[in-house]
Amino acid sequence: MTTDNGSDALRELWQRQSGSSFSMEPDEIQRRLSRLQADLRDVQIVVYILCPGLAIWFAYWLIFTTQPIITRAGLLLLVLGMSFWAGQIWLYNRDRQKALVNSDAAGQTSCLEFYRAELVRQRDFYRGGWFWWRLLALYSGLFLGGWGPLDHHATLRSRVINLIVVSILAALAVWLSYRKSRKIQRQIDTIEAMKVQ
Repeated sequence: MTTDNGSDALRELWQRQSGSSFSMEPDEIQRRLSRLQADLRDVQIVVYILCPGLAIWFAYWLIFTTQPIITRAGLLLLVLGMSFWAGQIWLYNRDRQKALVNSDAAGQTSCLEFYRAELVRQRDFYRGGWFWWRLLALYSGLFLGGWGPLDHHATLRSRVINLIVVSILAALAVWLSYRKSRKIQRQIDTIEAMKVQ
């Protein structure tokens, strides 16, 4: 999905923007919104290519190979986790497009308010329930997928290494998500401080 139509609608909104008492110029807001759109486009490309590809790969191993039940449960969780992540991105983009259309139709939302709403929506994507659900699905899928019965191909040592690697990846995902949401929260706080002035 592209955001080109959204860019045109945003440009029209900025052109109709009347003067306001805020100290952030409309050009600065446009630049920041363009950066948010570029970030979202990059995430969409990765998620819409990576998630279906990995989901198909895991589904292949789930359906066409003989795996122990615990490994099959892990593969199923991975397929569901990848699908859930792609669905979250789709819903996020849909909500963003709805907000843009509503702002344009109402004609009352200032550029700064629209920008703040975008930041809040993005911050909430990186923390809260949706983040924890996708992390839980992916972490448990990776954990169970690599923890089947021991045989000559997999030793206890390799299973423990898998657990350690998956735990490190989960901790890294939590840290990166927390860091991103804090950065976005600082931008929201800056906008709130501008409103008070």
